[in-house]
Amino acid sequence: MTKINFQFHALRNETISYIINKVKEYNLNIIAINSSFPELSYKIYNSSTILYNIINNAEEVLLMADGNIIKATSYIDFLSKNKGFLSVCLGKECDEILGESRMAGTAEGETLLIWRKIVNQYKRKMNKGAWGIAEWGGERKYYSSHMYTDLAKEKYEKGSKICAFAGNCIFELENKISDDRD
Repeated sequence: MTKINFQFHALRNETISYIINKVKEYNLNIIAINSSFPELSYKIYNSSTILYNIINNAEEVLLMADGNIIKATSYIDFLSKNKGFLSVCLGKECDEILGESRMAGTAEGETLLIWRKIVNQYKRKMNKGAWGIAEWGGERKYYSSHMYTDLAKEKYEKGSKICAFAGNCIFELENKISDDRD
């Protein structure tokens, strides 16, 4: 199985709309994980369901090309029994904050080709380059491959804090390599 991991900044509604289009295009199933701990709570939907609120309210969604989903009682058990999914975790979004989102999973064969197309087509809509800054200490490092949408950049320019998926790093969305502030 090949792994895919793509982290980026985009507004939630941008990513939800994109995912809904891809679910319909490839006739995928969506598993909405509403709670992964302590008890696993999920529901399975097909591409004909109205999906916006389902995705927006889920803790995580899994895209599945294969409709054969093996039931499980825990999140880890679910992931180990069901292979070939693409996980989508949307970053937190409010007026002050835009969190990093993620698409990740494992797959092989035709499913891997679909996941790569979904990720690569979304990447082509994005800008590259951001300064990562440790909130405590202020160390700075430029990440030339950090990706974000135009709307994420607008949110940043209006004063929102652009946060990492995990940890204490914030980003300045600048697609330039030189830092004239040092």
